[in-house]
Amino acid sequence: MMLSDADIQILQRDGFLIMPDLFSVEEIEALNDRLQILKDETCPENILEKNSNEVRMVMAVHQRDKLFEKFVHDPRIVEPLQQIRQEPIYIQQTKVNSKAPLTNDVWQWHYDFGNHHIKDGVPEPLALSFHVFLDDIGPFNGPIHLIPGSHRSGTDGYAQHPVYYDDYTTSYAVWAVDDQVISAQVKKAGQINPDQQIVAATGRKGTALLFYDTTLHCSPANVSPWKRTIFSLIANPVRNAYTNTERPDYLHHKDLTPL
Repeated sequence: MMLSDADIQILQRDGFLIMPDLFSVEEIEALNDRLQILKDETCPENILEKNSNEVRMVMAVHQRDKLFEKFVHDPRIVEPLQQIRQEPIYIQQTKVNSKAPLTNDVWQWHYDFGNHHIKDGVPEPLALSFHVFLDDIGPFNGPIHLIPGSHRSGTDGYAQHPVYYDDYTTSYAVWAVDDQVISAQVKKAGQINPDQQIVAATGRKGTALLFYDTTLHCSPANVSPWKRTIFSLIANPVRNAYTNTERPDYLHHKDLTPL
């Protein structure tokens, strides 16, 4: 599946692209069946919520399950990534992020390169995040929020937002972005389009979300009685690979075999 010229223009303008119903309900339900088996395992790859025994993150899913391994090689995922980068890319990370019903866990405002660069020594912000909704995602069960245009600094070049280390808000520490930066970026987005200062990525299960390594995003608590589960693949050019190997493989994969 190749992106259209209009898709690429939206991605370059906003820093993200939502692709409704890219996968069928049947395909997603098959993944959910496998996911439950992985969530029931007791292992470092399963990261719990801060104040409960609910699994928040299921890491390295493509290494732990054959169906997820097949899924990451699906042309509907690989071809758009390859179309954008047009060079060999490797699987930097796979995971499934979950938010149990009526839980307070959040993802702080951040951009992925802040973590990739500091934690893993990735030189440039060239990685791409490809998410697939494993549940219906609406306004109340913790959708990903994104700020249009926050991926770029000025008219060209990738943004390099200042970050701070947040190891207290959730069970998974991240290099987050402070309120002043967010306010400035939202204001900038509003000057371009007052109706899209912040966008909540919603859609039915099977919807995909693609965004750049410097796009600012977060997600609020799941205040609904419905679960919220999203698959995530991060792909990075081989030439831009990690230079720091301190983190375990399940947080940043060391295999540079092209996807």
